[in-house]
Amino acid sequence: MQLTTSDRSQTVANHNPPSRLVFCLLLALIGATAPIGAQPASTDELKQRVHELATEAINDSASVGLSVAVSVGSEMVVEAGYGAIELEHDVAANADSVFRIGSITKQFTAAAVMKLIEEGAEKDGKKLSLEAPMTDFVDFPTQGHVVTVRHLLTHTSGIKSYTGLGPEWMRTVPLEMTNDQLLDLVKEKDFDFEPNTEFRYNNSGYFLLGVLIEELSGKDYGDYVAESFFEPLGLTHLRYGSNSAIIRNRAQGYTKDGDDIVNDDLIGMSQPGAAGALISNAGDLVRWNRALVTGKVVTADSYRQMSTGHLLADGKDTGYGFGLGVGKLEEHTRISHGGGINGFNSMLSYFPERDLTIAVISNSESYSSGRLADAIARAALGEEITVKDLAIDAPEAERVSGDYAVAESPLAFKVLFREDKLMVEAAGQGETRLRLQGVSEDGSSEYRPDFDDAVRVVFAAGSPAPFLTLFQSGRSIEAPRTEP
Repeated sequence: MQLTTSDRSQTVANHNPPSRLVFCLLLALIGATAPIGAQPASTDELKQRVHELATEAINDSASVGLSVAVSVGSEMVVEAGYGAIELEHDVAANADSVFRIGSITKQFTAAAVMKLIEEGAEKDGKKLSLEAPMTDFVDFPTQGHVVTVRHLLTHTSGIKSYTGLGPEWMRTVPLEMTNDQLLDLVKEKDFDFEPNTEFRYNNSGYFLLGVLIEELSGKDYGDYVAESFFEPLGLTHLRYGSNSAIIRNRAQGYTKDGDDIVNDDLIGMSQPGAAGALISNAGDLVRWNRALVTGKVVTADSYRQMSTGHLLADGKDTGYGFGLGVGKLEEHTRISHGGGINGFNSMLSYFPERDLTIAVISNSESYSSGRLADAIARAALGEEITVKDLAIDAPEAERVSGDYAVAESPLAFKVLFREDKLMVEAAGQGETRLRLQGVSEDGSSEYRPDFDDAVRVVFAAGSPAPFLTLFQSGRSIEAPRTEP
């Protein structure tokens, strides 16, 4: 769930800096590049590398505290805490420290829906199914549209997301609200699109699924997931978040005010609901994923549906199943979800080919847990990247500076050289720095942006460079220069 002070009006699956969002949006448009072969790390090597990467994140002041866990198959290779969970009293993080996980909550909600379907749950004689209208179970006006349970699970309902309402929602953020009070914010709003014609990340949809779970189970959402999942699976650190309960070893969340670290803003924990209200340590997230993929949560067929990208009406694959994103890291299949909520940032990733699970949670709102999770994955898979920061001379700076745009797309890039640094602004969003990796014999040059070491930007040979090519997650897209 995206509930952060940096940009609460923008809702995305992962909490990312604005400049990274545009690059992520490209993935639906681009095709694959050649895979990279490498030797995976041994268990001992992986333990050491995870420790180095997490310690580096803390020492560089990128994050206040971290909860990190990694498993290969059934073996828990790493389960540890780093840094601090509370600065004012210098409380160190440990393996049992619990953090808000934000939108990783959504896969628990999706699993709960699938479990209820498996059990034949019904209301007033109407049986729950993926194709059943949500209005069979939840009182919510759909304005003449047929919104199915599947639409809610896949972010394709078209219902307005309450976290995208701007000031109208922002003024309610600190409040504890009933389900009806929160849904009142969006129930009269026009739909963003006809159901199943677009994918748009939507916290209202998952909040509604939480209401549906309550209607069908007769239990509060938090009680249902605890009794159905946490208790039988021995996940003792997972629970519904609360601002009033005493929760041992709970991390305080932090954000940035300029260069200063400050406490996060208050959020009423009824607000994220089934879209983002759970808390956990990284170890229990890894144990949860192991249970999910081995059939201990839902059936193999239910998990297959959860982890398969949904197809829109026009046949386009959204790369999102039910509470799970489906994509790649280089050539490696990755099933994952991130979360961002006031003061916290999280990522849970699974690589089925190696049965590798990685969980990272940070109590720093602006820190990319996904970046650390990806670095750990590359170490485990033998795909580590060495990032250079070479000096850029005047001819190279002049050669690559300019405006570029993706054909038949609103995506555009402005590249400029300032104070000895090459900067790129994507689609009118914030700037990020490009670090030079080298210039090839043919005159093309390769850069990597600050937000993600794995992303490559290659400027074609020629002066000025006629186009740039963006490489991300094993895919590429070309953006020709739009001005001389």
